[in-house]
Amino acid sequence: MEYFIQILKQIVLVIGVAAPAIKIIFSWASFPKNLEERYLRIARFFQCDGLNLPPLLMEAALGAALDHLKLSATEIPLVLKQREPTRFLDRYLQVQQYLAPNVSGTAFILRSIAASLFWRNFVRICLTIFFVPFALGSSWLAFFSIPMLMTKESWFQAVGAGALCIVFAVAAWVFIVEGRRITWAVQLQASQRAIQPLT
Repeated sequence: MEYFIQILKQIVLVIGVAAPAIKIIFSWASFPKNLEERYLRIARFFQCDGLNLPPLLMEAALGAALDHLKLSATEIPLVLKQREPTRFLDRYLQVQQYLAPNVSGTAFILRSIAASLFWRNFVRICLTIFFVPFALGSSWLAFFSIPMLMTKESWFQAVGAGALCIVFAVAAWVFIVEGRRITWAVQLQASQRAIQPLT
């Protein structure tokens, strides 16, 4: 029985290490081809004067080029006319819930809790307060509790502690990332390039 458990642990370890490595290798191999295809699709968008299409067609055309429909017709010109549109778009999609185009469609403004300095700071403090115990709890389980349970061969309890460790780690990550998103939204709004209103 012990021999079987050792073999099973080795198999799980190999799969756990190999799976991400294989995924990274395949993504690296297909990266140049994906970039070329993306370039051709975006080039077609501009060749058909995509920014002057009706809103529905503009959204569909850029959505086809980017493989998603996360941008509205109001957001598209604002994103594409930034100094570094690729980086801006990547970051904007992460903080979209905290930014919105203004009424004239010439710039992004902060919305939700990001619009208020008081609420921004309050939420950041709360997220930090929540992050600390979850991060400490996850670290304690990973480095002390689980190894101790495994040395005592309490496998069922070790698996339970491992699951709890993962839950705590994910919760800590969510809290810290959400706090960073608010900061990114403020930075993005401050560094954006406003466009001229349509006449």
